[in-house]
Amino acid sequence: MTGFFVCIDHQPEIIHLNPNVMSQNFEAFGHTWNPAIKRPPPLQTAPPHPPILPHYNSSMWNPENSYPEGDLLVLKLAPNSGWVYDINTQQYLPFNPKAPVEPAPDSPNPDGQEWAAARCQLVIPKGKMMDYGIYTTTVKAIGLNNPKASWEMFFRENFNVQLGIQVMNNVVPYNYMTSRTFQVINLGYKNMNPKSPVSWISKQPGGPVITNAQMSMQPWRYDNADGPINWDNMHRFYLDPDKIPASGEVTFAAKWLSEKQPVDLYTAYGAYGSKDFPFEDPGTIHWQSPESALDHVPVSDPTACFFFTLFSWGVPSNRLEVLFAVTNVEMPPFAEAPAGS
Repeated sequence: MTGFFVCIDHQPEIIHLNPNVMSQNFEAFGHTWNPAIKRPPPLQTAPPHPPILPHYNSSMWNPENSYPEGDLLVLKLAPNSGWVYDINTQQYLPFNPKAPVEPAPDSPNPDGQEWAAARCQLVIPKGKMMDYGIYTTTVKAIGLNNPKASWEMFFRENFNVQLGIQVMNNVVPYNYMTSRTFQVINLGYKNMNPKSPVSWISKQPGGPVITNAQMSMQPWRYDNADGPINWDNMHRFYLDPDKIPASGEVTFAAKWLSEKQPVDLYTAYGAYGSKDFPFEDPGTIHWQSPESALDHVPVSDPTACFFFTLFSWGVPSNRLEVLFAVTNVEMPPFAEAPAGS
């Protein structure tokens, strides 16, 4: 499944990164951004859960897959991880074009390289921190001859790719159950295909229904494996490709005004900034986080962060590269961080 995800939260995955190896920053939309560093592949016995081999790429972030291109910030999912899975040793090995290994029979790439994801995080200047206010992000699907075709292919064929925008508090050690995180948007999601008899989305209230996107607070759970089911923390909806304008742009907005009040999340067809976003338009999709999730609303403090992710649970269904372009990001000015933070 492929997806696009934007999130504001306390970042859980940052604890896995090597602080001694940083990828190169770049500028976009008046801010500095940092793509994720390359991570080593998971071992077959990697805790806490065994990886799904051979196509376990969800932790293989490649900094080359987040980059500026003109006025755009591009996110790419591609078979360029630099690793191959050797079916003889059942281990990942560094890719060496001069000494190829025998790839898995169903490898999606001729040279056997596994897929790598994109992740890009806002760099916050020293002495500053994210502030409450209105955040808007405009994106469009790219890669085919026109944006509409790119969106349609993404929603029609990729049930295992996910694009997200997220805000969170980066608290270490990360605890999903107590995290302060909201997902501005999550396009696509694992097993989102309502035609699948094992799809989790068929379990939602009123399901199975055709949905391809969601807004949420973490934690949310659709089974009781690690806690009670709480569908109230998540809102699924259908992003209609036919309503996307010729420019291919869709804008996602968040009103994050205090840790003591719900977060309002919005999706609108077209390109908008914070000043002209159609918050009250009946065609705008709106969801407000529940009162029961107030303890999980991120706090404006030095741990808050904002990032994009584009990754796949396994291999994209159509085995083609997935590309999204962020065309605009607007956010409040940074606040002063407490002295000594």
